[in-house]
Formats: sequence, structure tokens, C-alpha cells
Amino acid sequence: MKEYVNKTWGWEDAFQEAAFDQHFNPDEQKIITFNDKDAGVISIEYKDDEIFLRAIEVHPEYQRKGIGTFIIQSLIEEGIQQDKPVRLYVLKVNPAKKLYERLGFNVVSEITTHFIMRTDIPAGA
Repeated sequence: MKEYVNKTWGWEDAFQEAAFDQHFNPDEQKIITFNDKDAGVISIEYKDDEIFLRAIEVHPEYQRKGIGTFIIQSLIEEGIQQDKPVRLYVLKVNPAKKLYERLGFNVVSEITTHFIMRTDIPAGA
């Protein structure tokens, strides 16, 4: 994510380390594994009216192997079963926005730095 953070706000090591120390909660993260190797991290918040995908990061070595697609599709299916949309924020400079659109997310609003995207719940789901 460093590339996208740098494009959005600029990168300053001391600030990033302090922010990480202040905001990182390992209890909110799950490691993504692929072939018994750590391949990324995901953070999901289950709310009464939606599933919020706080973050999904797949290490570059494991990107373009369908891992993120599989995980996100599974989360969307979970949302359908619970009759809840899935929502996420994506940095405007992050090309993952195209993946999210391909998987059925739509931009519902935006802020200066992010698009806010959400899935629709299919009728009759």
C-alpha cells in the first residue's frame, strides 16, 4: 500500500510508524494464507446492517492468482446469505477499484481521498 499512500498523502516513515503503533490492532486482522504461506491480511467488521471490509491486502508475490477475488466473492456470498451489503473504502489511486467493480461493487459516495463502494443485495436474496 506504500505506493498508494505516497501518491495520496506522501510518505513519511516516522508518521507511518507512529500511526501504525497507535491504530494497529492485531485482534482485528486475519492472515491470508496460500499454499501454507502468509500471503496477505484482511480485516472485516460485521455490523447490524452491513459487512464492512476494512482492509484486504495481498502481497504482490501472490497477486493475480485469484486469491483476493475468491475471498471477496466469499464475503459477498456471506452478505447475500445475511441479507446485508458489503461496503469498503478504496483509495482513489488504487487500481483495485476495477477489481471491486468487476465483483459487483458500485461507488455510492466519495471523500477527498477514497471512493466508498458497496454491493447491492439481489432482489429475493
